[in-house]
Amino acid sequence: MKKRIFVVFTITLAGLAVMGQAQEQPATEHVAPKEKIGSVVSLDVYTHKDILDLVVATETEAGPTLTHRRSKDGGSTWAPETRVEMSGTTISNAMRGLDPQVAAEGDHIFVVWTTPGEGQHGVGPFGTAVSDDGGKTWRKGSNPADDDSKKGHAFIESIIDQAGLLHVVWLETRATRGLFAATSKDFGKTWAKTVTVDQITCECCWNKMISLRPGETHLLYRDKDPRDMAIAMTSDSGASWKRLATVGDFKWPINACPFTGGGLAVTGSGATERLHSTIFSGMKDHRGVSYLASRDNGKTWSEPLPLGQGRGQHSDLASIGRDLVAVYDVADPDDGTVVGIKRSGDEGATWSGLTRLSAKGVKADFPRLVSVQGRFVAFWTEKDTNGMVVWRMKELGEAAGIAAH
Repeated sequence: MKKRIFVVFTITLAGLAVMGQAQEQPATEHVAPKEKIGSVVSLDVYTHKDILDLVVATETEAGPTLTHRRSKDGGSTWAPETRVEMSGTTISNAMRGLDPQVAAEGDHIFVVWTTPGEGQHGVGPFGTAVSDDGGKTWRKGSNPADDDSKKGHAFIESIIDQAGLLHVVWLETRATRGLFAATSKDFGKTWAKTVTVDQITCECCWNKMISLRPGETHLLYRDKDPRDMAIAMTSDSGASWKRLATVGDFKWPINACPFTGGGLAVTGSGATERLHSTIFSGMKDHRGVSYLASRDNGKTWSEPLPLGQGRGQHSDLASIGRDLVAVYDVADPDDGTVVGIKRSGDEGATWSGLTRLSAKGVKADFPRLVSVQGRFVAFWTEKDTNGMVVWRMKELGEAAGIAAH
């Protein structure tokens, strides 16, 4: 069978304008828009052992509430939705890009979010919840951060590594705005001491982790001065982290936050193993989403290959064997924003044209992409003409055809 790589993408026309004047924009955390009651304000999805776990935050009169649902057949059917126990808290500054995160292994599910507090725009400490029965019931979890601070802990990423260790990383201002991490051996009951990954980073771009081997996890994040993406790795189960390289060495010299992370995936094994990434830059001649690959476990990276001719912003990646899938959104001059896919049959050397996923007449953005049960599944949120935000999902077929759910 011919190997293929898919990419999904989106960007707003306003986002392009902001990126075009990025040097005039302040470096500050973003403020959530006020969405209609019943609108989806965040989404995260996690896949493990052919299971999908989806956590969605919905706006209510009392503030955003979290719900969980699980699928054991790749998203074709879902177990009944349950409310995640938030222990009297709500989500601070709930919006896409600041999404609460979910990680799961078997019947154990961990959810983490940012609660209101004393940070900028009212952002505060972590709230966590744990389920030990596949999401049927929930209990309050403990705080991954060891500083007891009521200031902002945000732009969270969580993952279960190849050894079954739970990792959480986040941005926080201690002495400086930086990237921090903690691990738990008992699925969130207790936490190891907080570790500094990078003391000075971008203020408000989200992070991405991938675990390739027991004890080894890679982390993609946005650095500062310049604001290019960087990759770090732990080889001792999160006890320490080392910055490996810049992923897309554009030397982007802005004093602003692009509010955009990137994607990570792996193909092959042993001598044929490759790390793959999608990133965003607003640097002249490199604006938009680019694709890069590493053959040496993240130490060096290929030259960036643009995936949108100066377009695209929010991206993600997934893999099946030697096949890859990536995600990003793109502006349509006639139709706002769309989510679509590109694909490659040669592990990223060449790419097809855009195949659209989202419907016309809606603002579709912030896509996520996972691989499950031998296929790729894309998720995103979209706003209709009445201002309601909903989440959507589509299975990506092996060929150009796409089956909708």
